[in-house]
Amino acid sequence: MKPVLRRYRAVIAAAAVFIVFLLLLPLYRVKAVDIVGIILIAAAMKALVPPAEVRRLYAEAEKFD
Repeated sequence: MKPVLRRYRAVIAAAAVFIVFLLLLPLYRVKAVDIVGIILIAAAMKALVPPAEVRRLYAEAEKFD
C-alpha cells in the first residue's frame, strides 16, 4: 500500500461509509434512519482513527492556521 493511502486510510474508509449512507438514504422515508446513520458514521470514524492520530492531525492543521 502506498504511504499516502496508508496514512489516510481511516479518512478514506469514513468517506466510503458516508457515501454508502447517502446512497441508501433515498430508500428510506423515516427520519430515525438519519439519526442511526449519523451514529454509525461517528462510531466508524472513532474506531478507524486512533486518538493519537487525531491529535497529530489536529497539530498539523494548527500549523496552517
